[in-house]
Amino acid sequence: MTPEETKNQPSTLWDRIKAKRNDIFALVGLLAAFGSWGYTALNPQPSLLCGLSLIALAALCAALVIIHILEFGLLGRILTLAITGICLSIFAKYVVVTPALKREFVTGLQAGYNLRDECGNRGYYEQTPSWMRDAQERWKATVLGLVQRGGHSDDIQLWSNSQLVGLAKDSNYNGFRCTEMAVKTAALETIVSRHYDPTIKQNPYTGPVYVFNPTPDSAQAPEELEKQKRLTIRAELGKLLGRNTKIREDCQRDEAPKGFSCWTEWLHWRYQTRSYISRNMESTYLARFKATVGTNMLYKTFPSGRFLEGKENDAVNLLAFSAGTLDQFIREFPN
Repeated sequence: MTPEETKNQPSTLWDRIKAKRNDIFALVGLLAAFGSWGYTALNPQPSLLCGLSLIALAALCAALVIIHILEFGLLGRILTLAITGICLSIFAKYVVVTPALKREFVTGLQAGYNLRDECGNRGYYEQTPSWMRDAQERWKATVLGLVQRGGHSDDIQLWSNSQLVGLAKDSNYNGFRCTEMAVKTAALETIVSRHYDPTIKQNPYTGPVYVFNPTPDSAQAPEELEKQKRLTIRAELGKLLGRNTKIREDCQRDEAPKGFSCWTEWLHWRYQTRSYISRNMESTYLARFKATVGTNMLYKTFPSGRFLEGKENDAVNLLAFSAGTLDQFIREFPN
């Protein structure tokens, strides 16, 4: 090594670090990228903030390496850092935050379905078990936190309004609690379908629902209570029948609503109807509904008169068969 080369060699540790800063940035960025992947893959409950911090560190190191390689001036450095920040924010929102929120919302919706289904075998005027009441309260608090994290003001308003208004002394009865769970679950279905999973059908809700004196009156005859139950079932079956008619009309339009799938709507309606029948009516009604059959017809769209084909025509036939069965059920529940 010549004396001139010896003179140009870094003399201190800091000088050597400065001379190798490009390599250091690349190494730190690579380690941060691998660290973020390993952290999220191996940790059963990773922190979103920690994972994003590691990704941000990797992105910053990549930007510094680019600046050093291309020898940008002040303006180039600012632009590089700004573009890196914009790309990082887009990546965080659409690749990390939104999918994570979707998973949590769908998990919360499934938990709501499970709690709602717990009501199926319980009497309306029975006291709600403490474990079930506590589970419902925890679920509502968890979902409220998710809705607030989502940051959509209309969702926060919808969730706040989806409440049951009644007397405090009635709040420990299954009838009150289970009705509230149905209302809250319907609101959460709408929230999830709006922003996170459009395959889930929105459940229109205009609440709040007002319930007064659901406790049994000692002077009220059992026949009157049974009559009220029949009227409620009749009304709900009527709503399901009306929804059935609306789906068939949309299936037979030349231009269906945006995002509308006749077969998907049929499957969703069938699931809702079976769930309601299984929770509120005798088991024989569910068996009769599942056994519904009829003569297949060829349906046309309007106004063009084109014949429906494949699953579209099958869905309209199945909807028509099921509508006939529901109409028969309604006739069996007189006023």
